[in-house]
Amino acid sequence: MGKGHTTAGNAMILLGNLPDLWYDYNNLLDNVQNDKQNRYKKERKKAMVKHIILWKLRENIPSEEKIMVKKNIKENLESLSGKVPGLMEITVQTDPLPSSNADVMLDCTLEHREALAGYQIHPEHVRVADTYVRPYTEVRMCMDYETE
Repeated sequence: MGKGHTTAGNAMILLGNLPDLWYDYNNLLDNVQNDKQNRYKKERKKAMVKHIILWKLRENIPSEEKIMVKKNIKENLESLSGKVPGLMEITVQTDPLPSSNADVMLDCTLEHREALAGYQIHPEHVRVADTYVRPYTEVRMCMDYETE
């Protein structure tokens, strides 16, 4: 009899706490759902993209002309700032150290991969590349990567 009474007493305690248990259970479910949604949002967050290009100028360009070619490449590529959607930052280096084997470096930061795709086909970028870069370069190396 003592044992049954204890079980019945425990059941009464549990039933008495049922609203509290139900509340705790629902809060736990809400927290799990919120955690899943936050993780999903983090995973879906679009990472910024770095677009790095190294060029070697054509060997047959005279040294004096290379100075002007580098100046034109730098000025015209950097002029794309504010013209291409998603292009956050653009820098062109044209004065490498003697230990370098590239003549010009482009360093861009774009908002996300879609912005990189748009940059590559943007009419102003294509015009600058076709006019000031491609005719004077013989080697091009590119590295694109995502960053936070």
